[in-house]
Amino acid sequence: MFRDLVGRSPDCQHKFTLDLHSIVTQTRKHDEQMILSAADDDAIITPKPLAPSGFVFHESRCGSTLVANALVASNPPSHRVYSESTPPINVLNACKHVGSSHCDENKQVHLFRDVIYMMSRSNDGRENKTFFKIQSAGTKSISVFRKAFPSIPWVFVYRDPVQVMMSHLDAGNGGWQQTGGVRGGGGVPKNANCLRSKKSPTEDMYDLVEKFAGGGRKMKDLTLMEHCALHLASICESAISEQSKSSTGVMINYVDLISILISDVFPNHFKIPLNHIDEQRIKDISTKYSKARTNVKKEEWHEDSDKKDQKASQEIKDAAKMFLESGYNWLENNRGGGGRDLDDGEVDDGEVDDDEMDEGEEIEEENNGDGEV
Repeated sequence: MFRDLVGRSPDCQHKFTLDLHSIVTQTRKHDEQMILSAADDDAIITPKPLAPSGFVFHESRCGSTLVANALVASNPPSHRVYSESTPPINVLNACKHVGSSHCDENKQVHLFRDVIYMMSRSNDGRENKTFFKIQSAGTKSISVFRKAFPSIPWVFVYRDPVQVMMSHLDAGNGGWQQTGGVRGGGGVPKNANCLRSKKSPTEDMYDLVEKFAGGGRKMKDLTLMEHCALHLASICESAISEQSKSSTGVMINYVDLISILISDVFPNHFKIPLNHIDEQRIKDISTKYSKARTNVKKEEWHEDSDKKDQKASQEIKDAAKMFLESGYNWLENNRGGGGRDLDDGEVDDGEVDDDEMDEGEEIEEENNGDGEV
């Protein structure tokens, strides 16, 4: 993970502040000069700037770490994969700290480009692609990414609503709050990621309560289960809204994830050529628990979707139906592309206007497998 890179970098112990814009400007100028010199002398450029090859957004607890691990496994020497690193999400969340009315989105877009540029420079001659898996909260600022990189492919990974809620609520850590629905009515983990936004809901979450809750219910009236579903819905709706205007996104269901990556997403969307050996490496890594932190022996992974469905209470199912069912149905109907008319629910023909193309929460960290930065 990125925190491991920081922890093993001695100079990170000495903190100092510099003007990033000035640094990036000088770096770009240096890189351009190196490219021109290399063209004259037929030399190898180091460090070399790599354009980002793809971004992974996700609902959370839905297989996104497996996607990151598979990106590494598809070509370990050539692929640099950042998994939920801090700098990009800090930029995407920047406007939350100053308030949207005081935030210059154009500056935010330029800052995002600068951060990705600096993180994509490589002194390894074998590296030729850079991928970024963004924290789930970053999906709510996906429009900033698309304005910064309108032609770069991206994916959004999602999962069956009840199953993803169970992954959050049945985590079994951080203490429990008494409520019905989990572990025979015992409660929910009070530190579950999907409940972190409860203290300070975002504006779009209030809109979703008005849209889906009905009966005049307000944010304060929601149960913990409903707030968990609301949080997840706000992430999915952000991806849906952007995909409705995008020709560069692909929606991916957790179901049959590896086969979809190998047969379609990697070769056709991310333009990763795969041979039989590459495919086998991806399949091999998919059999191990993707969040394992040890290099010695990774825990074998077992599919648990059926168990989650069986264990879910009616309260969880009702909350998922209220806030997540509509978005999930849209995602299912638009795997691989398409768009939705947000006013009437109709699916449009996927055409994107030129002006549209140019046009959260606590940061969560996941423990990822080997090969990710």
